[in-house]
Amino acid sequence: MLFCIFGNIQADPLECVDKETAYKMVEHLKENPYIIEDCYYCEKKSYRLMYVEDAWNTECHYDTESYTVSVEAYVIYTFQIDDCVSLTYSDIEPDDEAFIDFFVLNYTYVWSEDTQSAHLFSNEFGIEGWTNCKELLFPKPEEIEGVNEDYALWYKLVVE
Repeated sequence: MLFCIFGNIQADPLECVDKETAYKMVEHLKENPYIIEDCYYCEKKSYRLMYVEDAWNTECHYDTESYTVSVEAYVIYTFQIDDCVSLTYSDIEPDDEAFIDFFVLNYTYVWSEDTQSAHLFSNEFGIEGWTNCKELLFPKPEEIEGVNEDYALWYKLVVE
């Protein structure tokens, strides 16, 4: 299926970053491979818990002096959050979709030792991002039916 979009399309300003930031992003993802993506384009507002298999830098498509971070990632679970305050998870569904794509700092959450939560990836680099929730909690393995064993171990070692 092919989708075409026409019109005045502008890139997200946090899609491309300077070379130093791009390399730091890749290193961070290799050390901390679990991320939460704000699935702003999904039919129902949701978040996706993902495992980053690989990450690398490519030249930015609209600015040849900037870089985009591309990832090979696997969607582990898709879920909704009732609100950013109570962080009540619902509608958790297992998912094994694999894809290669770039990602954007202000729609991606990573684990933060400082806050003991997932915060916007842009915060790691002193860049203010924007999205619905400033920070989230990673879903507890016991909240996920048929939890991925690798995720459960990571959660136990890193988050708890």
